[in-house]
Amino acid sequence: MLSSTRIPFDDPEFSERHPDAGPPKSLLTHWRLAVAQSPDSPAALDADGVTLTYAEVDRLSDAVAVAILDAVGDDDRPIAAVLAHDSRAVVALMALLKTGRIRVVLDTHLPEQRLAQIVELSTAALALVDDRHRGLAETLRGPGGLRTLLSLDELLDAASARTGDVDDVPDARLATGAAREGKDPFEIVFTSGSTGVPKGVVQRHGAFVNDIDGVLGLRKIGPGDSSAIVLPLSFVAGSANLLLTLIAGARAVLVDPRDAGLAPLVALMRAGEITTLAGTPHLVRGIVAALGEGEMLDGVSIISTLGEAVHGRDVREILAHLPAHARFMNEVGSSETNGIAVHVVEQGDEVRDGALPAGRPFRGRAVRIVDADGRDVAPGEAGEVLVVSHYLSGGYWHAPELNAEKFGVDGDGVPFVRQGDLGRVGADGVLHLLGRGDAGVKIRGYLVEPSEVEGALLAMDDITEAVVIPQISQATPPAPTRLAAYVVPSKSGRTPSSAAIRRALRAVLPEYMVPSEIVQLPALPRTERGKIDRRALPPVPERRPDVDAMDQRELAMSTIWQQVLELPELAPDDDFMALGGDSLSAEELLSLVKEHFGVDVPSAAILQHPTLREFTARVVAEAAPEPANPDVVSFHPDAAGTPFFGFAGAGALALTFLPLAKRFPDSPFHAFQQHGIERRAVPDRSVEAMAARHARSIVDLHPSGPYRLIGHSFGGVVALEVARQLTEAGREVESVTILDTYLPRNVETADSEESPAADESLAVSGGQEPTLATGPIRALAGVKALPSVLLHRLVPDGLPPRDEYGRQIRAHLAGYLVHRGQRQYDSFFDRSVLLMRKHVVRPCPGRAALVLADENPDGPLAWDGVLTGDRRDIVIEAEHTSILREPFVAQLADELRAFVDAAPVSA
Repeated sequence: MLSSTRIPFDDPEFSERHPDAGPPKSLLTHWRLAVAQSPDSPAALDADGVTLTYAEVDRLSDAVAVAILDAVGDDDRPIAAVLAHDSRAVVALMALLKTGRIRVVLDTHLPEQRLAQIVELSTAALALVDDRHRGLAETLRGPGGLRTLLSLDELLDAASARTGDVDDVPDARLATGAAREGKDPFEIVFTSGSTGVPKGVVQRHGAFVNDIDGVLGLRKIGPGDSSAIVLPLSFVAGSANLLLTLIAGARAVLVDPRDAGLAPLVALMRAGEITTLAGTPHLVRGIVAALGEGEMLDGVSIISTLGEAVHGRDVREILAHLPAHARFMNEVGSSETNGIAVHVVEQGDEVRDGALPAGRPFRGRAVRIVDADGRDVAPGEAGEVLVVSHYLSGGYWHAPELNAEKFGVDGDGVPFVRQGDLGRVGADGVLHLLGRGDAGVKIRGYLVEPSEVEGALLAMDDITEAVVIPQISQATPPAPTRLAAYVVPSKSGRTPSSAAIRRALRAVLPEYMVPSEIVQLPALPRTERGKIDRRALPPVPERRPDVDAMDQRELAMSTIWQQVLELPELAPDDDFMALGGDSLSAEELLSLVKEHFGVDVPSAAILQHPTLREFTARVVAEAAPEPANPDVVSFHPDAAGTPFFGFAGAGALALTFLPLAKRFPDSPFHAFQQHGIERRAVPDRSVEAMAARHARSIVDLHPSGPYRLIGHSFGGVVALEVARQLTEAGREVESVTILDTYLPRNVETADSEESPAADESLAVSGGQEPTLATGPIRALAGVKALPSVLLHRLVPDGLPPRDEYGRQIRAHLAGYLVHRGQRQYDSFFDRSVLLMRKHVVRPCPGRAALVLADENPDGPLAWDGVLTGDRRDIVIEAEHTSILREPFVAQLADELRAFVDAAPVSA
């Protein structure tokens, strides 16, 4: 009797469809039934538009199979296939099935060395090759490699030239293939091995037939449906999805996103050419990102994911684009077991955050959860997952020791395989996977499953992908093990700082589970199978916290850094920015230093004294000299390259340019911020005055030029004005880069008859009530408390609406008064809004790069009258403020480097 942690699958729908002894045990028997039922229906369609019917695939594959048998003779070694992902491959794979020989499909995206390993391990000597991959196949010839290459294109041409007379008698040798069934092998699939050597897993007819029938009962596809075959045909899932589609009598639409990207696949889905898709969660996330908000894929009825964990947010996002009858399936399996379990989500079902359950086992499977001694654990307890079934794979090809380690037979005489996964079965009988059995790691004495941390990260709206790995010290003596999280931020929101991510995790996880390192990447590296390639992740620098090495002042300062950076421990040589600090956390740090130490240090101190020890010494030395120019932060000023000059956005520190400046270590990079933002000072009363101040500093720093100007947001307007003033003064401005600046309302274009600045109505948005940000300041009658001269100086445009009094006054007094914390930076932001309303943007005839991020309201055409010279338009898929932050700044730097390197050489 099965215990509560050994769960069978109950499929009444399958029983209704097969009331007799069960389904046929041969894949070819299924195929022939499909051909007989729908001979003229389309069987395969590819990206080149080639369509083949069931009858055509059947006739052509017969001819190719006979030619293969002629070529191999009595040699019963496996036969390799080197093919494109197209309709011809369907004919070739069906032909190999008909020969009765074992096939080995080679993934043409793999490196040649890897393919050579697979060929040698498989012992294949003959390969069926299409013309496109003939050159690749030739590299696999030699001792231990391929000896004979058979041209698929030539065989198909010859078969197509024949009349296809229905009276032709089939070659008697094809009966051998038709007789293969049950435990007979038909394919070897090679997967990654822990030793770096591929492992070949033998696939059997009976196991595939069992799983195909089970999945068909859930997907409910048949003639008239179209399945997207996007997974490589060398994968178990790719091969199974193709065979499933053909056995169902549906149409296989072959599209490889690795070759063509997502655009053709999404276009087919939009056109209603695809009803079912099975792919990785990563692929589904890409499809969601390519769709517009509210866009519906009315023709899609099934989305299925496999290969890695899928999370609740992924399911909710894709279901929002599907019709009411659509369903989502999370399928779990492996090359060793084929299918294991499936979890189905219908439209309207509640989908919680976190990883979806593995679900209930496939038909013909049982799942056991056992402890270290092989005994079944109690319901709800975690343990090792064993898959028990008569429908497992045939084990590893020519690897008896590995078979003995992974495969066995239970007390009832039923085969099982050890997956190496941890799992538990809930009270509802549903299987939940908890990660690899060897993935758990001890952090400060606690056992931590990285998959649980990954789930918490993926529950955050501003993170789309995440992987967590342990960092085990190799030093002597070893440092404590720590967790490192690699995350891909959402492109639709502001990139969160590492501190913000840690802060969010602490709200849902114990302290010891919060990663000490957060590495942000534009995309996670992936293997040829679409899974996250952990071995390709960039290394995390070794860090050795050492409290004993700190004096009392450093210990006191470390508590502030820990609060700001959300880190539990620090070392004296830790770098603030390297630990995930950014401009916002720098503002918080400076505010806390002022509060706790009574010392008012500028943000440049973080750059000049980046480590905890150096920064503490700077704060302690209260009499440290002020910077020569408090408005400028200089990065590697002694470098020999052409200098860059950056202009920060409204209310932002010059420090925001640090991530970009790091990407140009061979050039001086000077970043400017608004006068008075960190020290009490008389602020600039116009953009022109601000630009004049910065232009004087630029000439002082580098008298000879040429100059490369970069402005972010409000700083883009400043950069244009600086360029105008420098050019009129006879200085050479090599280029101007505008970073996601919102085009102001007051623009003087090359064909303007007069400046629109005088028309104050242009600043009003859609007749709405004027506010500080959207319109001219409204004068209120009856205000006589202040002398008229002083009132005009404070609010020259009149008084604002009553609920804007505080912000308006702070904006006009910015620089005269110094506020605490974020309010100081907000006051300068609001002041910038006032300056922008009065400023007229004039045409810039020089070289310019226009960089636009997501949701910028002004497209490139809007800038045609302003950037009138040689111009390059660049799009960065990031949020406005994130464009200068990791990981998006890497793309920005690459684009900017290409732009400046293309500049003409000065005479």
